[in-house]
Amino acid sequence: MTTFTEKSQKKKQKPQWTDLSWTSGVPLVLTAEPPLPMALGIFADLAPLLADKNDTKRLRTMLGYHTGSIDYLKVATSEGAMRHDFQGQPISPVSEEHKRYMEARLAEIRKQINQHRSSVDEPSAANPLPALTQSGLMQKVI
Repeated sequence: MTTFTEKSQKKKQKPQWTDLSWTSGVPLVLTAEPPLPMALGIFADLAPLLADKNDTKRLRTMLGYHTGSIDYLKVATSEGAMRHDFQGQPISPVSEEHKRYMEARLAEIRKQINQHRSSVDEPSAANPLPALTQSGLMQKVI
């Protein structure tokens, strides 16, 4: 039986590109830092590189997480951003239409983060810690 701790540890683990079985190593476009904006339809180029064809669903899911990350969106919306093939070679600029969409997505993510931060900072019955901290009741014991 899986315990609560084991579930929370599994949830915290971010899938790694190396978790997939590649025929000849992880493609550069997936491991570059900062992330490289990917070519449209790159899944079709990457799927044949998997040694285990059962990994294709995981690849699609991981690509979704990767392309929706804040770091990826920031790079893809930057001035002069280029899309890259699986080998990391630039092939075409990111279109203005796609940049607008990604900028809107970034704004949405930032709004959600700010809402979460403000709800964490506001005392409530479910989260009394901010009120206790501000009142001085939670002083560090020396």
